[in-house]
Amino acid sequence: SDTDTDTDPPPSRPPLPGELVVSEIMISPTAVAEDRGEWFEVYNASDHRLNLWGLVIRDADGEEVEIPMGPRIEMEPGAYGTICRHGVSQENGGALCIWDWSEVKGTLSFVNSSDELILEFEKQEIDQVIYDLDWDFRDGVAKGVRETSLTAEANDSAGAWCHQTTTMADGDRGTPGSVNDGC
Repeated sequence: SDTDTDTDPPPSRPPLPGELVVSEIMISPTAVAEDRGEWFEVYNASDHRLNLWGLVIRDADGEEVEIPMGPRIEMEPGAYGTICRHGVSQENGGALCIWDWSEVKGTLSFVNSSDELILEFEKQEIDQVIYDLDWDFRDGVAKGVRETSLTAEANDSAGAWCHQTTTMADGDRGTPGSVNDGC
């Protein structure tokens, strides 16, 4: 008998709490203007392929954008993906983005002194990072989570984050879409 050994991968699903982890943030680019160069990275900490349709990205002050239905935005287990304010890498400092919020309804920007980055799906919190001046962000330098702190709980502490040292295409430092520099 003829046996078909090809199998379709399991279908993707939305992230559950703790499965999508904020792993790197660029809040103050210097290579390009902030309205083009802000971005953050997420890590798929689950063992499932995650679909990001419907993911809400917000802060506590009412700024909010939502990833709309459209082209599939999926992340494999263990993958890193960058979500950008502006999606063209030649214009955003060199970040390759899985999605950008430049043309969707809503607004989102990072305040350089203190702000919140909250990920939700169907009003259920997936991850949140709240930063302030104690986090010691530097202009033109992203902060990334230490590999040992790559969970939705451990990334809440300023001590879990460090400045990235890899130089991006336009001169800022960060590792958007890939493993963070060691701390």
